[in-house]
Amino acid sequence: MAINYTAVQLLKLNTHSTPSCISTIKQLGLLRRPRYIHRSCGRKFKLLQSSQAIPSLWSTLRAVARPTRHQNATALRTSSVGVSMTTAVTEQTGKRGVDFSVLRPRQRRISPSTIKVELFNVQSLTNKSCLIQDHISDRGLDLMCLTETWHRPEAFSVLNEACPSGYSYLQKARSTGRGGGLTVIYRSDLKLSLLPLPHLSSCECVAFKCNSSSPVTFLLIYRPPKLNSSFIPEMSNLLSIFCPTSANIIILGDMNIHVNTSSCRFAAQFLQLLDCFNLSQLIDVPTHVRGHTLDLVITGSSVVTNLSVYDLGVSDHKVVSMEIPQSVSFTQSKREISFRNLKNINQECMIKDLQHLLQANPSSANDAVDLYNRTLSSVLDYHAPVKSRVVTFSRSAPWFSENLRRMKTAGRVLERRYKASGLTVHRIAYREHQKSYSRERLKTQSEAQTVPPVIWIPFPQPW
Repeated sequence: MAINYTAVQLLKLNTHSTPSCISTIKQLGLLRRPRYIHRSCGRKFKLLQSSQAIPSLWSTLRAVARPTRHQNATALRTSSVGVSMTTAVTEQTGKRGVDFSVLRPRQRRISPSTIKVELFNVQSLTNKSCLIQDHISDRGLDLMCLTETWHRPEAFSVLNEACPSGYSYLQKARSTGRGGGLTVIYRSDLKLSLLPLPHLSSCECVAFKCNSSSPVTFLLIYRPPKLNSSFIPEMSNLLSIFCPTSANIIILGDMNIHVNTSSCRFAAQFLQLLDCFNLSQLIDVPTHVRGHTLDLVITGSSVVTNLSVYDLGVSDHKVVSMEIPQSVSFTQSKREISFRNLKNINQECMIKDLQHLLQANPSSANDAVDLYNRTLSSVLDYHAPVKSRVVTFSRSAPWFSENLRRMKTAGRVLERRYKASGLTVHRIAYREHQKSYSRERLKTQSEAQTVPPVIWIPFPQPW
């Protein structure tokens, strides 16, 4: 026969009371040693019972903080029972939790200064100028070399849009026909100087030197994909001019040469030419979406670190990123601004100073306007005088809306997902999103620049 109990009856049976005989058994030593129960905090617990709830235990004492790793050992030894270790350290040293007298200062490693350089075949800078500006600012680049900008010789507005605040550019547009074009966007405190070049008919080239403690000569080259037999002789002549006179030389650009294909005769001739001048080609991964290695980085004795290739999603070519050890100093551009501290104005005193405006009786509207402007200017100068301060300047972007911020965040998520998986579907989603973000950013900035500013002119009330 089964016996059924209700929940209330079971709770009444479970009283958690200790039998009276247990104390006598303990005194006689007849009770076996109880099973070990871990009590890390050593608290006293109180039984909380309720007729409609399961009994619960709650602590009557506050949690005792565990001693920190750097506490004074003397304070820990002299702490008495019932006094927490943290309190003992506090009473002896006057500092809570940590005895700073026994701490050792952390040794900080200062990494050598480097120049962050990126190479990118942008395939028309006109519709990607805002995206390039955003990319340079986010990555903190010192030098960005762009090929196939497709800009015209007189199209300076596109280059200005691509330059963040504190940056300048070197450019070389194709004089005849469409396509081509080279641009170097660099930080303004870098001392770059253009170098003269011989006549080149098979490629476009910009040569410049970065003047620092160890000067580096850069050659930015774009060779059209159409085969030209004069490229190898002209390249040989170019290297014979710069290699003997430059201790550190870096050649980078879109050569449109399949150096990853061993059966390509033209690529073999080009690599043999580099070997004659003791130059090395460093890129060993595809830089084009079709799996070809077209964008190259060629060096001699220059040290290039952190060389990587990643997809920006707005071109058929990938971005080649690298760092060059250089001892350069970075100084942010500064400007002097003028402002008024309007928050600290005493409103009651200012109202009293404006009372005599109501007592004035101007004879004409012009006199009323003059009195209005003079009185307000003098009262404002007294209560909130103009102050000047030198601050670091950064270009503001009030047109950067919340929608653009969300799209940019979503693009970062898609980029990380594509890099982690490497799947084609993630690559396509990332590239499509980057193109839509570039179009939306250009559209938003253009609309903000075309809207005329609204000028509010205060009109005095008639007396």
